[in-house]
Amino acid sequence: SACFVSTRPATALRLELWSPPQLAAGQQLRARLGGAGFTQALRPGVLTPVLLPLRAAAGTRVELAIEAERSWRPTSADPAVGDRRDLVCRIVGAELVH
Repeated sequence: SACFVSTRPATALRLELWSPPQLAAGQQLRARLGGAGFTQALRPGVLTPVLLPLRAAAGTRVELAIEAERSWRPTSADPAVGDRRDLVCRIVGAELVH
């Protein structure tokens, strides 16, 4: 999860998400943003743009939480990496829409 405070009123959060090709069955995300829930399917190895509606006044603290059906460990692709974290997707970009 992540928290942020918008310095101006915001109407949406634009994300670019990437799911690793090792998740051959695809990925289903559940997200909560500012109290609202959303679901999003991700295809393996493909950058997916997502636009989450948001109503946040300037100075409002907003939390983004993401959960997923599947995870993978970088060590499963390359044991030399040594990264044993369970990862679900990569947030490539995040932008508040004003």
